[in-house]
Amino acid sequence: MAWPSSYVPPGSMLALQQYLGLSSQTGKTKAHDPFSPSPLSRKQDVLFVALSLKTWTYDPERVAEVSLAILDTRGIQHLAPGTSGRGWFGEIERLRLVDKDLAELAKQDSGGVRLPGTEPRETKMLSREDMKALVRSVLRYGLHSERREKRKVLLVVHDQECQERLLWYLDEGAFKKTDVVFTADTQVYASEAGRGVSLARVMKTFHVKNGGRGSHGNDAVYVLQVLLGMVCLRTFEKKKFYQGRARLV
Repeated sequence: MAWPSSYVPPGSMLALQQYLGLSSQTGKTKAHDPFSPSPLSRKQDVLFVALSLKTWTYDPERVAEVSLAILDTRGIQHLAPGTSGRGWFGEIERLRLVDKDLAELAKQDSGGVRLPGTEPRETKMLSREDMKALVRSVLRYGLHSERREKRKVLLVVHDQECQERLLWYLDEGAFKKTDVVFTADTQVYASEAGRGVSLARVMKTFHVKNGGRGSHGNDAVYVLQVLLGMVCLRTFEKKKFYQGRARLV
């Protein structure tokens, strides 16, 4: 499947609600209680995969770190979303990939200062090619590639630049074997005018607080939490959702 050209296709908010079981297939019935598992059937099982890429300070052409956060909708079928989706935060799997060659250079150049992301247990130090291979694998199978079960993926980014950087990093040919439904851009969902607002500001505006251990410093986790928070607000507290968007215009 070719990489989708639309970052936020028409009707995608409804599709997000359907994938998360917060809306019926017709869109006429919405879940009404955030503190009970939704009785509505999901559109399909998908993997929500959020990504964040950081380039190296000394060479912006080199990707130093890739942060990933994955939510499998199969794992939340019997869980209540809770306030701003926080009931699902504990199901988010996370991984940070660091270019081991750049990390070694950073140590040499800065007297032992490590690249961001080398501390958490979820971090893997890999060669550049192994990093790319693992990202490709996650986009096809999630974190459990040994099952060899190709999954539908809903990609989540905070802005269009992130996806463009990802395309440049992996090249478009890498996505021919993936099944990406569409890309959810949290920056566009947060501000109707498409105004460039920071991830931190979006989190503050929509009252999405960090939940789940180990997410400190992993921007992909924050991006996925923001998306879940906005979809839940749009479902259960529509007025607050639009008030938040108005503040970011």
